[in-house]
Amino acid sequence: MVSDIKEDLKMTSMNNSINGSNGDTGIVVRRGLIDGKADLLKQIGSLYLNESASDIGLKVEGQVLPAHKCIVATRSQYFFKQIYGYSPDDMSAGDQRTSGKLSKAGSTLEMFGTTANALKLVLKYLYFGELVVEELSLDLVIDVLTLSHRCKLFEIVTGISDYLKDIVAIDNVWTIYSASNLFDETNPLADFCLRFMDRSAVKLLNHDSTYNQTISNFKLLITRSRFEAPEVEKFKAVYRWINTNPEIDSKDLVSCVNLTRLGQEELLQVVRPTHLVTDTEILDAIQPKRKRVSMEMSTNTEAVKLEAIEFTPKFTIKTMKHESDGNGYYYSIELTEAYELNHIKLRLSELITGKGEYSYYIEGSVDNEKWTRIVDYSKYVCRSWQSVYFETTSLKYIKVIGTRIDGKTISDIIIDSFDCSFAHNPPKSENGFLVAAEDIANLECGTRIRYPINRHDLYLLHSTQRYAYFIPVRNFGDDLKKNAFNIQLAQPYLLDSMEFNIYHKDKNDSYRFYVEVSADEKSWERIVDKTDTPGKGLQVLKFDRTPVSFIRIVGTAGVGIGCSKFLGCSAFRCPAISAAEDK
Repeated sequence: MVSDIKEDLKMTSMNNSINGSNGDTGIVVRRGLIDGKADLLKQIGSLYLNESASDIGLKVEGQVLPAHKCIVATRSQYFFKQIYGYSPDDMSAGDQRTSGKLSKAGSTLEMFGTTANALKLVLKYLYFGELVVEELSLDLVIDVLTLSHRCKLFEIVTGISDYLKDIVAIDNVWTIYSASNLFDETNPLADFCLRFMDRSAVKLLNHDSTYNQTISNFKLLITRSRFEAPEVEKFKAVYRWINTNPEIDSKDLVSCVNLTRLGQEELLQVVRPTHLVTDTEILDAIQPKRKRVSMEMSTNTEAVKLEAIEFTPKFTIKTMKHESDGNGYYYSIELTEAYELNHIKLRLSELITGKGEYSYYIEGSVDNEKWTRIVDYSKYVCRSWQSVYFETTSLKYIKVIGTRIDGKTISDIIIDSFDCSFAHNPPKSENGFLVAAEDIANLECGTRIRYPINRHDLYLLHSTQRYAYFIPVRNFGDDLKKNAFNIQLAQPYLLDSMEFNIYHKDKNDSYRFYVEVSADEKSWERIVDKTDTPGKGLQVLKFDRTPVSFIRIVGTAGVGIGCSKFLGCSAFRCPAISAAEDK
């Protein structure tokens, strides 16, 4: 009889192995493995909102939802702390605490600030490990998002945030933005919404939801440097918001609009009738528009009058848009009229990209048909503030076109600030590059240290010899250049000298080194070679004038008995102050 039973078991096992499952239980049986995960999930899921063996109730909106401490506490740190009175991270190994404020069976935990539907969905995720939000209303999705953040279910927060990014639109962007700020002001979702608003500026100002926002949200919107709306549209929006919210003190909202960027006709026909601005303020806004010089320029048989502007002409910009031509994105700037210009200053954004490094060029036109390339840094790496000068040119339309971002060929560019002007005495430039006449190796000019990392740039830039960077000098091959000082300028400059201090303890110590420069951090040119003539202390280096974006100081060896294995540099300047004094 026993042999019959064994035979039956053997046959059953063989059948299960062939079928890959054990009856209707969902248990998968293979040689040496019994997989019952699917069955386990099904059984746990059967306890969802099931009063069977429930030992806790979650009260919300007058309803009490049955739950199980062992499941919700295990799946959520928030519920663990609410049930047992402490966080699982607080319980050290061997700690036997089991009593808490909700330790008795049948106890109830009241859930505030949420809805029954949102709580049911969160519980469903805790029991089933799955949540589908595509068919839910936006309000319910946001309720789930907020509750999930409170319950520290960050996988839900991340998933819903990604979903909301996909569905963001003009009619829901404010709702999504407000929700993201409820639990984290620096949440990437909030930043995504703000960038969407920047790109959809005019449409957003024409949507009713904008005027139901708090004054702080509205002010944040219209004062963003990348908010691509004409200044006159911003003023109309301020006027509409004030009329929509008369009970709120909003006197300072008008100051968010730069009246000097409006044309005279806009000031008189749009601004003045609102009585939000006094006539004196309007006259003050018109006054800077008086031009310095007028000149005559012949086009065919007609005389066209073009006038030059003062050095601070932010008021001349009519529109600034981030547009696409099908091949990539660029910035399109339209001035209120044609001006004589020779200077553009802009700031390349460091918030969107990893390094904030761009290659770009600038084109200008007086009629929006014939374009001239006035600045070409398409083969150079640039970052932070850009101050470029060019031959005085009559311009009304300007394009800033990116060619590379962080070393990748991407036809796009992101700028935080833009200004154009006429400089009376522009600095010397050659072939589109500024000739550095005074020290540019400082933080104010956007210079930074690429290597060594995790050090403060001030230690090398404009510091005394007391503070120094140190790099190895006894490495060979590629490691030698990998560990070199790597200094990046904000934009390409024409340089013919530089200076820095070499740290040395003993008067007999000196170091061998060489200096290379590059435009793109790929092709390098050796401009100074001190591998045969070691130096120490102040090094004033002179070389043929060349365009420079990157500077690399490579130490090769120390000479002297007490010489360190590291080359220490400080007080880097370019051009060299000593060289300038000699001139």
